[in-house]
Amino acid sequence: MQTVLREKKKHGFGWKRAAIISAAIVVLSGAAFLFFSKGNKVGVSIQINGPVRLGEAFDIEVIANNESKETLRDVSLSLTLPDGVSFFDGASARRVKKIGVIEEGGSSKEIFRAIVNEDKEGDEILRAEVDYTPKSLGREMKAFSEIPMKTEKWLTLSIDTPEKVVSGEEFQWAVSYKNNSDKEWKIKLQAELPEGFDTDFKESEITILPKDEGKKDFSGKIVMEEGSSFDIRMSAKGVIGDKEQEIDYAKTQVLIASSPLSIKISTKDDKNEAAAGDKIEYEITVRNSTDVPMKNVTLRSVFKGDMINADDIESTGEAAGNVIVWNKDNAADLKEIAPGSSVSFPVVLPVLSSFPIRKLSDRNFVVRMDVRVESPTVPSLSKSLKTVNIASKEIKIIGKLDANTAVLFRDAKSGIINEGDLPFEKGVPTEVTVHWKLSDYGNDMENVEISAKLPSGVTLTDNKKADAGEISYVAEDRKMVWKIPKVLATSGILSKPITAVFQLRVTPPASSVGGFAPILEETSITATDMFTGSKYQGYDAAVDSSLKDDPTITPTDGIVR
Repeated sequence: MQTVLREKKKHGFGWKRAAIISAAIVVLSGAAFLFFSKGNKVGVSIQINGPVRLGEAFDIEVIANNESKETLRDVSLSLTLPDGVSFFDGASARRVKKIGVIEEGGSSKEIFRAIVNEDKEGDEILRAEVDYTPKSLGREMKAFSEIPMKTEKWLTLSIDTPEKVVSGEEFQWAVSYKNNSDKEWKIKLQAELPEGFDTDFKESEITILPKDEGKKDFSGKIVMEEGSSFDIRMSAKGVIGDKEQEIDYAKTQVLIASSPLSIKISTKDDKNEAAAGDKIEYEITVRNSTDVPMKNVTLRSVFKGDMINADDIESTGEAAGNVIVWNKDNAADLKEIAPGSSVSFPVVLPVLSSFPIRKLSDRNFVVRMDVRVESPTVPSLSKSLKTVNIASKEIKIIGKLDANTAVLFRDAKSGIINEGDLPFEKGVPTEVTVHWKLSDYGNDMENVEISAKLPSGVTLTDNKKADAGEISYVAEDRKMVWKIPKVLATSGILSKPITAVFQLRVTPPASSVGGFAPILEETSITATDMFTGSKYQGYDAAVDSSLKDDPTITPTDGIVR
């Protein structure tokens, strides 16, 4: 009973306390409502004086306005700066200034000096707050204001280039700059240029006077495939405080126009993939697209890739390893290509029959042909010393899956004990274990499925297991099916094969007497090559009671009696 009484006292005290707090909140809320219902208003405004530019100081004016009919006490103003902006003296991103008292109808203004340290895209937000205590309330209240702050660029860069250029032909390009500020700046001009771009641009430092603008002219040329493109990126860097920063940048893309000597590389049936051991049949076609004869044309092709068999390349040109050259000495058609005319040259490249896998990164093999054509003839109005064009073609090599099928009678290592006698006898069951050992050459494979039918007289026991995926028996098809979601390249080559094991009970039919009894029909392998996207299909031979993979038996043990 005493315990119950204490609990009642405890709950009674909590209820009273909650009631007092609730009453206080109601009183304060009512007082605040009464304060504002009389037309009283307290606000804060923000004004940015002058342009906001990276590295330049500027003033932010914050004004607290007392539009109420009573005095405000304990007034303070605070300003919060966005990321990348600091107060000029390096202080933190928030600053508070004590005002004290603002009389009825009065105001107070504070000026904060700030600087932008980092150039950011888009608007940033400035936030100002005023904290105050109305005389009639005796409790602190708050008002705030937010405005967007946009950073102007004191320096602007632009790049002028032709929209299109001809491969190997010199063209003019320029960088323009403008100082939008009232301050002198020293900047460093840097460029990100494509590989092989021949230009007279050099990194330099320049001083730009206030409101000044200028331009620097350059020339350049590049040999690239027609229809491709390249980027030029210019950067202006300056010192802000004690740190070098990118002030502005400009980027442009230039397209490679059709060349006077066009190149087309085609393959038989327009194939873009090949299997190990295939022969890729290419045709290289060169066309003169001008109105003048192209003389003394030289054509050069280079094969690249770990799967090329350079020793057995077939062509009409002069071959040296993976390089083939055609010119007027070994191809009469190249002495002069008439306007609008074309010449073609066949090439046959054998693909290695085995994959050169030595490390985990040996995957996703490709064969690439790079072709370059040149002529000392240049069209009118061209500034080039010669006409040059290049082209290339990549052929992806399809991966390969091996599912080696092995049958054992004595197989204690697998954890499965096979019952029965050897040699095999007509109508007498003998158990064996089948091992599917999966290896992946070249590419990752997905949706892998390995399957094989059981011949008449062969049944599955309850013993089956797999390192990965799921192995099952489809009774209506009398088929063993092993499904694996994904197999990684080099599995079974640089690591152990992925294995599935299942036990079969073989009862040889009369037709097998004097020979070998069938144990498993041909194994089928299907998958999707994740590199080429093609459907893969492979096979492994059917197996019988000869048990060629079991070293513990003699060949005659498999002959059915």
